Amino acid sequence: MRPSVMMLLIFGVLAGAGCNEPMDLLVVGDDPVAVDATPIEIEPDHCSTYGLHQLELDPVTIRQIEISGDLLTITVAYRGGCADHTFTLHACRGFLESSPLQSEIMLVHDDPDDPCDAVVTDEVVFYLAPLKEVCLEMYRRDGCQPLKLNVYESSNPPHYTPQPLYDTGSE
Repeated sequence: MRPSVMMLLIFGVLAGAGCNEPMDLLVVGDDPVAVDATPIEIEPDHCSTYGLHQLELDPVTIRQIEISGDLLTITVAYRGGCADHTFTLHACRGFLESSPLQSEIMLVHDDPDDPCDAVVTDEVVFYLAPLKEVCLEMYRRDGCQPLKLNVYESSNPPHYTPQPLYDTGSE
């Protein structure tokens, strides 16, 4: 496809997204794609699972996790329905040195004092490339392929199982 046609298509997708919800332009494979995804946040060097659990958390339950390329889609359930809830994903900069390497990750739910009590199910999408960059920076020689993700929900200390494997493409 010619670059000018590709740009028109991308512009059309971005324009169709509406003015209220900006879309991020990510490269998935060789193609730029408009995706509403939030980049994972990498915590400082001395982070630990204990440190992640010290983040301000509102209750949420992880129902399912899927990975496609650098995108992590989490199906969540939480109480609310009258206000916009936000979700962020935080990871420690360090990794658990095992085979495969493991990353400690916390799903953070911000409930803006939503007065409603309905059970809401939603999908949130996160961009994992910043985690891959840190892993490759630290383990370039040995690689970090695949990377096991220990994703914790804010309402329970045990991580989500089965732990998803993130193909960092570092081999």
